[in-house]
Amino acid sequence: MCLQKTNYLLCSDYHSKYIEIKKLTLNTAESVIRALKQIFRTHGIPRRLHSDNGPPFDSQQFVNFTKTYDIEHVTSSPKYPKSNGMVERAIGTMQAILNKVIKDGGDPNLAVLEYNTTRKFC
Repeated sequence: MCLQKTNYLLCSDYHSKYIEIKKLTLNTAESVIRALKQIFRTHGIPRRLHSDNGPPFDSQQFVNFTKTYDIEHVTSSPKYPKSNGMVERAIGTMQAILNKVIKDGGDPNLAVLEYNTTRKFC
């Protein structure tokens, strides 16, 4: 997710819709792996990870990471982001929320907290 020329990694739990957002220093496999390790320390290692086919996720370094952590890595269909619809919706929602919060001088961390504590209907 790109917000004001800065890349972020957005992770969303499929069942609870809980979101974690991590700022990336670079849009590389190494930076994404570092952010995922931080998330895993807090929430545990998932059995399955869905992503797009972006360069960080399509690298040998990322393949090795998912093998080491015993994670099944599933990618969305190339050129068809709707196949990863839940995360694409979450990205759109969070971009809109965070752009507004930043524009209004608010705290982005509180915006994410409020999103995560708001009941979501499936």
